[in-house]
Amino acid sequence: MADTTEHALTFAVWPGFELPELAGAGDGVVAAPPVQQRLEWTYYDTPDLRLARAGVTLRHRAGNGEVWTVKARGRLSRAGVLEWSGLGQPGSGAAVPAEVAGLVRVYARTAPLVPVAHLVTIRHATELHDADGRTVAEVNDDEVSIMDGTHVAARFREVEAKARIDDRRLLRRVAERLRSAGAGDPDPVPKVMRALGPHALEAPDLVPVTADAESTTGRLLRAVLAAAVLRLAEHDPLIRIDGSVEAVHQARVATRRLRSTLRTFQPLLDSDWAPDLAAELRWLAGALGAVRDADVLRERLARQLAELPEEDNVAGKALLARVDDQRAEAYAQLLVVLDSGRYAALLESLVDATRHPRLRSRKGRTLAADILPAMARTPYRRYVRAVERLGPDPADEQLHRVRVRAKRARYAADVIEAVIGKPARRLSGALAAVQGELGEHQDAVVAQRWLRVAAAEVPSPVAFVAGQLVIRQQSDALARRATWLDAHAAVLDAGKRLWSS
Repeated sequence: MADTTEHALTFAVWPGFELPELAGAGDGVVAAPPVQQRLEWTYYDTPDLRLARAGVTLRHRAGNGEVWTVKARGRLSRAGVLEWSGLGQPGSGAAVPAEVAGLVRVYARTAPLVPVAHLVTIRHATELHDADGRTVAEVNDDEVSIMDGTHVAARFREVEAKARIDDRRLLRRVAERLRSAGAGDPDPVPKVMRALGPHALEAPDLVPVTADAESTTGRLLRAVLAAAVLRLAEHDPLIRIDGSVEAVHQARVATRRLRSTLRTFQPLLDSDWAPDLAAELRWLAGALGAVRDADVLRERLARQLAELPEEDNVAGKALLARVDDQRAEAYAQLLVVLDSGRYAALLESLVDATRHPRLRSRKGRTLAADILPAMARTPYRRYVRAVERLGPDPADEQLHRVRVRAKRARYAADVIEAVIGKPARRLSGALAAVQGELGEHQDAVVAQRWLRVAAAEVPSPVAFVAGQLVIRQQSDALARRATWLDAHAAVLDAGKRLWSS
């Protein structure tokens, strides 16, 4: 798929509007003669317009060069420039291709994608060229017909100015000329929104929820759940497009935070609903984790290989190729998960949870500050007890369990930060430091195990490099064992300040 980003401004104009002179809008800018085009688009959405309400459009262009396009509406910047990110894929309009449908799955979820609007546009396109002949902007004068079968149901006209490069100054100058000629203020509402009507401009199903010290328990839980689900939704399409390392990481963090919230505040939640939702999140986390683990391993080995002599670095690339193969297999399995009906159903459950978390009592109406801090103390105590049970030379598995406890306590502290503020934030930061130290220790342990297996299956020169890297993992693990307790001391101090205040 082709990925493009445009900076655009759209103006509503009356039928008799005439384009002003556009040449000279920028240094050396000239205007080419306008070219007339006929564009025919069919827009797809769910019956209740989930995509449109989320600021996403899915459309198919008919005629020569048939193409499917997905666009996500950005936010207006201070300069009034609307940013669009589009993905296009050639294909007929017989049915929405699976790959295209996947890009909007997080918005459509279990609802079907159906045609919701048919627009025919007669466009007069004027390109603006710089002194080198490059196209730097385009001004489209569009007469848009909203079709009802073969009949025109409505018609309107608009002018759109688009910058082909990130030159907002040029775009502003073009906009000034259009306004001087009588165009109205920039209108960020896309053409299809006018065809779909007011319902398309209503709030999306998934929105941020605000919470503060005066919030009820129910509202704070909704805010925490919504933040995590929005994180997952934001990164779902990016995972599908190119398997982004950061997108996989952020989606995995989202699932972890959701599971931690359900676990920590389980006493408030319906005893059937919360475990079922947590189990489905565990399933998704497993698929994300397999890819993320390969990414972490590769980044670690690549960094360490770069520090070896050149001849060893070259041989070590065979190890990276093995990790890449492992990652590719895990990524393929992740895509199967993301395209499954089970995942779509999970998304429905998550969106519903952000609006109507299933509380088992009326405590959801109680101030969060009166209930949640005591609940957040439970994972903190479990973390402290796990540390206290460690011997002078704990096993790797024990340190890993302590890390997991630290992560859960940290996420719980993040939840109550909205009602407690700085003390919870200090505890979260201290726990994050422990999690980071023990995370590096665990990464070294995992890498060492992986290298030992690989060394038995690769040629001698590569096995030699694997052996050097094993020694590096051992050294790193020992170093973390010596430093993480300093971070733990800061956790104890922050915990005492929080719950004694």
